[in-house]
Amino acid sequence: MEKGWKRIPVIIRAVITGSVVCLVGTMGWSILLGLNLKFSRAVPWAVAVMPVLLWAYWRYLGGKGWPHSTAETRRASLRSHRLSRNLCTWALAAGTLSIASVVNFQLLYARFVRVPSERVPDLSRYPFLTVLGALLMSAVVSGLMEEAGFRGYMQVPIEQRYGPVTASSIVAAVFAFWHFSHGVGPTVPRLPYYFAISFVYSGVAYLSNSLLPVVAIHTCGDALEFLLVWLRGTPQQRPLVWQAGTDVAFWAELGLGVFLGILAAGAFRRLLTVSRSKRKTLFDERPDMDSLPSERSA
Repeated sequence: MEKGWKRIPVIIRAVITGSVVCLVGTMGWSILLGLNLKFSRAVPWAVAVMPVLLWAYWRYLGGKGWPHSTAETRRASLRSHRLSRNLCTWALAAGTLSIASVVNFQLLYARFVRVPSERVPDLSRYPFLTVLGALLMSAVVSGLMEEAGFRGYMQVPIEQRYGPVTASSIVAAVFAFWHFSHGVGPTVPRLPYYFAISFVYSGVAYLSNSLLPVVAIHTCGDALEFLLVWLRGTPQQRPLVWQAGTDVAFWAELGLGVFLGILAAGAFRRLLTVSRSKRKTLFDERPDMDSLPSERSA
């Protein structure tokens, strides 16, 4: 089985492995939360249990535990390296400003193309603390598991074999496809948004050689989105510019998006400069994943 697995092209293996890594973590939380809400919704015990499971799973993905023969490959795939303060600061700044700009342009995009609202479950029948804890833990699970799967186990092998551009493009396509679980209607108009978000995360992960800043940005972004939708409901559909023309909000969103984009470009440029000064050391410390055969040998 091992020889047969290694004969599969690297890209296919990486997509399968990354998807499984993400699926195991997210499905585990879904099952645990479902049991909690079904049998004891007043006590959010799943929120207390899930951090322990996440900690154990993250350690395993990072190279701990059996089998020891795959420990180095798992550690390299997760790339949860600690960063210097300077590198971490610019990674967080570049990622945060870029995501803010993308979100702002998504609001502007919704003035040109009708974007259906996603279905939001009715949470009013559950206790406040249970919902709050579940939403925050869902953001943590999403940030950790999606980044471990997509920008870690999926991106790293492809990146080492074919380079960051090819790896980021493939990961973005799979990441966007993953969101079809929300429904075809709401997902199709959002595909440019998912691609842009994924490219930002992939760029930060590659330049910093760590998932940690991306996990932090992803988790905080999801937490903010989940809480806003819970407390305020889904945003109201606004008239398209083809129907009502432009207004003050349109030009404000355009200006803010451009401004944030300029700041993000500057932060990414600074991140690239800092990264280049540390790149040789960082890549010397990264194990060579020779266990993944080349396309030619496959």
